[in-house]
Amino acid sequence: MADIKFDLDDFAFLWWTAMGNFTHEQPHRFEVNDKYTSRPYKDGEGWLYWVGHQDGAADALLSFKILQAEGHEPNLLWDMAENADGSVWGHCILTTYRHDEQMEPWPMEDKTNG
Repeated sequence: MADIKFDLDDFAFLWWTAMGNFTHEQPHRFEVNDKYTSRPYKDGEGWLYWVGHQDGAADALLSFKILQAEGHEPNLLWDMAENADGSVWGHCILTTYRHDEQMEPWPMEDKTNG
């Protein structure tokens, strides 16, 4: 039996975009998978990382397991937001892990008034 190990360097390969947690602002956008939930998060606490594209379930599961093994309390979510072509954003991970000290929270602007 092979002993395969992954770490945060491998996680960096799996995610394609990230931002501060805004799930409380758009609660109907995200589906929660109770089997892959480490703990509840407060409004604005933690970071979201989108992994894989569309139905990249293997990328999502591997990302969850890496963050869990590293002690970063991940929650696996499904983002139902649609792109212009009808595809969805897909799997994302809510976690305490922060890849970059320069990452800013998601800006919530009203684009209809200006």
